[in-house]
Amino acid sequence: MSHRADLNGLSPASRATLVAKMQLYINDAIVWAHSPANPNAIVHHMGEHAFITHRNFIGDMEGWLLTHGGSAFVPLPAWNPANPIPAEFNVVEPQDGGTPRPALVDLTPSLGKPAGLVPPALCGIGDAESLWNVNVDGWHGNVHVTIGGTMGDIEIAPAAPIFFNWHAYVDEIYEDWLRCKWSGWEDLGGIITSGVGVSSWAAGRLDCFAKGQNNHMWHKWFDGAWHNWEDLGGVIDETPAAVSWGPGRIDCFVRGMDNHMYHKWFDGAWHGWEDLGGIILSGPAVASWASGRLDCFARGQNGHMWHKWFDGTWHGWEDLGGVIDGTPAAVSWGPNRIDCFVRGMDNHMWHKWWNGAWSGWQDLGGIITAGPGAASRGVNQLDTFVKGGDNSLWYRWVDRSVVHGHAGTWSGWHKLGGIFDDEPGATSWGPNRIDVFVRGGNNHMYHKWWQI
Repeated sequence: MSHRADLNGLSPASRATLVAKMQLYINDAIVWAHSPANPNAIVHHMGEHAFITHRNFIGDMEGWLLTHGGSAFVPLPAWNPANPIPAEFNVVEPQDGGTPRPALVDLTPSLGKPAGLVPPALCGIGDAESLWNVNVDGWHGNVHVTIGGTMGDIEIAPAAPIFFNWHAYVDEIYEDWLRCKWSGWEDLGGIITSGVGVSSWAAGRLDCFAKGQNNHMWHKWFDGAWHNWEDLGGVIDETPAAVSWGPGRIDCFVRGMDNHMYHKWFDGAWHGWEDLGGIILSGPAVASWASGRLDCFARGQNGHMWHKWFDGTWHGWEDLGGVIDGTPAAVSWGPNRIDCFVRGMDNHMWHKWWNGAWSGWQDLGGIITAGPGAASRGVNQLDTFVKGGDNSLWYRWVDRSVVHGHAGTWSGWHKLGGIFDDEPGATSWGPNRIDVFVRGGNNHMYHKWWQI
């Protein structure tokens, strides 16, 4: 499946315009950022990190093109090495001082994609580490070596503009593999008038919550089979939030019609509603990093993100700053760790985290049109979901575990499709599972999941 334009399919004039802009972007610092000899290189060359960091490397160029008259070339066109390198791309950017680098040698490598990298065979590859190390890397390296010259030297390869289009083609393989692991959309019915809050307290268990037509909070759950919608009462506004701190326990939070935050919980039976006060102007978010611990977040009257927490008793509201729009998302990957995600006033996704102290705000980019959703599959892992400018679901994640000597970096954005309204809800019941829920255009709840 092609996600990027074919470089060879562009007109010669378009290719000439694109390569001229790419040459303006490429400099010694860009080339050095890719080099394995650089101890601070931002690109890695083993396992899934190779896919992610090369996507980010391409993404930096795409971001530059967007602000320098090259938006027609975003996403960057891909070059298939089964085809010749176009004549316009038979160029290499010299060093900043003007010293030339080696010319490309072979413009017709004729090294098409191996059959095992085309669906459905591609879908049978179990993990992204194997996808790169076993299935992609040898072929990828052969393309570089066959072209030769600057492209054949890993220390300086990005000085050749075709490098970026070649890696755009490799990125498509990763995109196709990711899509293989996602289900289609499952229609779970209902008539809901908000986004979905979701929690899981065990493998194979999902509890979903949404605002119904009567402004009550409604509940639908899965324990091997989906159960019918259950009316849990209340009079609520916007999307509920839900979390579990252990088996048989669910805590739900909502914005009431008086702008207070309300709490309802399940421990074998439903309790509440408990009025937790505040003046909140969004639906709440909630995370739990230990049994008996709850951390809640919402947009306050001043547009900042506010925090209220429970550790046996409820504490007052704390102003965490930022200027946010809509409902935040919050998740914990382990004790004393919380990650929060918000939509900023620039429509980027922003990230703030707690690991004993609060970080500043990290700009994660994107163009998002509702609050985000977030889940964690394990320690150091974060999966985030947003509604994009096209009203479809987009996905970005990070695994900060150290693999091959490097901590992972944030992935680029991946499109998961669908057309929906409000913020998505997400959870994980185990290391190889993510579940995402949205409100569809027909006001039904829809479900999509990832599993390897």
